[in-house]
Amino acid sequence: MLQNALSKKPSAIALAALDTKAVLDQLQEAVRRKIPIVGFDSGVPNAPGGSIKANASTDNYNAAGLAAEKMFAALKDKIEAATPAKPARTLRVSRCCRAARASATRWCR
Repeated sequence: MLQNALSKKPSAIALAALDTKAVLDQLQEAVRRKIPIVGFDSGVPNAPGGSIKANASTDNYNAAGLAAEKMFAALKDKIEAATPAKPARTLRVSRCCRAARASATRWCR
């Protein structure tokens, strides 16, 4: 995919590499062609010098906190109105490399 982008002679490339070792040769090629790369998320460990011009990343801890605050605000009325006979329900979906799981939580006062 990165090789395909390089072949189009872009002004710059935005890169979120899943396998950082697999792109090292293409990053060296980008340096040779003077194509700047902006990395996203984890960056590219051991990238050739000068290949990654900038890296944009997220503070996942703060992002999770903000998401929880927004989610609670959206669910607060339903949680407060819940009763044992009519509970509010939320669903948590977990994804891992082996399987996707879902679990339900009942909320009631």
